[in-house]
Amino acid sequence: MSYQGEILLESGTNELEIVEFIIHHPENELEDVSGRYGINVAKVKEILTVPEILEYPNSHPAFAGAINLRGKVISVVDLARWLGIDSERSKKSRVIVTEINGIVTGFIVDAVERIHRISWSQVDAPPPQLTMFAGSCVTSVVRMEDRIVLLLDFETILMDINPSLLPKTVIAPPPEGLQRQGKRIIIAEDSASIRRMVVNALTEAGYSVMAYDNGESLLDWLSDGKRDKAELPDLIISDIEMPRVDGFHLLARLKATDGIRHVPVVLYSSLGSDVNRAKALRLGAINLLSKPDLPNLIHFVDDIFLGKHQK
Repeated sequence: MSYQGEILLESGTNELEIVEFIIHHPENELEDVSGRYGINVAKVKEILTVPEILEYPNSHPAFAGAINLRGKVISVVDLARWLGIDSERSKKSRVIVTEINGIVTGFIVDAVERIHRISWSQVDAPPPQLTMFAGSCVTSVVRMEDRIVLLLDFETILMDINPSLLPKTVIAPPPEGLQRQGKRIIIAEDSASIRRMVVNALTEAGYSVMAYDNGESLLDWLSDGKRDKAELPDLIISDIEMPRVDGFHLLARLKATDGIRHVPVVLYSSLGSDVNRAKALRLGAINLLSKPDLPNLIHFVDDIFLGKHQK
């Protein structure tokens, strides 16, 4: 199964498409599903039967090795192993080849079900009980008619397996003529690990930062009729993939709301393609920056407040 580029939906419709896949426990028969998971189709390049894998010594336990994909060597992660689930490969096992933050990686799963087109309103943040037991690897829970599907934080998985991908957090001093103190920034980001890194980096730089884990919560706060204009942020930085309200829909709503539309918005996402950047600009964003380059994000924010980027 191959994907020619990203499957993109209409701008601001608050919809997405996910590939549903399965991870089994070893004591189950193949037909007995133990876990249903999902990934945004926009991150998927293609889906393969499991080819011959070259194993690497002294690597992360979940690193399965490398495969030759049409002359290009790519790394492969055993997703069941990373999740701590003992699972054996079968004829239904597949490799989901992804491109995330410009890095092509394969993830071995036990079976691929189908593609679903859903609304972000069907997607919720994981309940505290789930986060308590599963940590931060689950970003969202999708409510289907007869089941739930867990959306995994693939960015965090990759950074865990390859720590060199962790964003560098060396903060440059403010450029001449810029006073960072007093500038209010609101972040909307569903990944707990990324949200923490962005908030810490901007706070360390000297900015005043508030954070929300989804676009709906941010909209609720901004739309509060009792909100004083002085409390409005000077800048909004938003992810694209978020429960309830995604970044594109959030952007469209912000730019259609009196009293808020003047606030500059930057999208910060692992879906940093040229097509998505063009969509972000069309909806009114100043730019779409790719995760997880924190120094570049702070440099861009500094330039916004110096008046170098206008929308």
